Amino acid sequence: MEQQYAIEMRGICKSFGSVAANKNVNLNVKPGEILALLGENGSGKTTLMNMLSGIYKPDSGSILVDGREVILTDTEYRILHLLASNRKKIFSAQNIYESIWNEPYFYTSNNTVMVHIRNLRRKLGDDPQNSRTIRTVWGRGYRIE
Repeated sequence: MEQQYAIEMRGICKSFGSVAANKNVNLNVKPGEILALLGENGSGKTTLMNMLSGIYKPDSGSILVDGREVILTDTEYRILHLLASNRKKIFSAQNIYESIWNEPYFYTSNNTVMVHIRNLRRKLGDDPQNSRTIRTVWGRGYRIE
């Protein structure tokens, strides 16, 4: 029987210009397992975790959560980056829309944001009624704990 991991990172690569921050990195984390990532300054630890949390998009490789590959659109990455970079800060649909699409917010823009948030939750394996990652703060907006 194949081992089911909570998180798998396979062949992850990320470069910034000519500098390879991560090159062909593999990481498997079992459910309930706690790991430490050790290395010298500049060894790519933060970059790797930023890709796992959705702040950066890998140049190549795949990320799996509970055995399912997580593939996000560029817009979904930008929304996740906005929320993850500002943990605990509440962003209204208007804040998200104007930050991501760089255009004025109209009432109908709220639906655009809601659809993207719903898709993100689905792709991250969240229960829409009780999201673990992107929380709804009713009457105010969204945030990541």
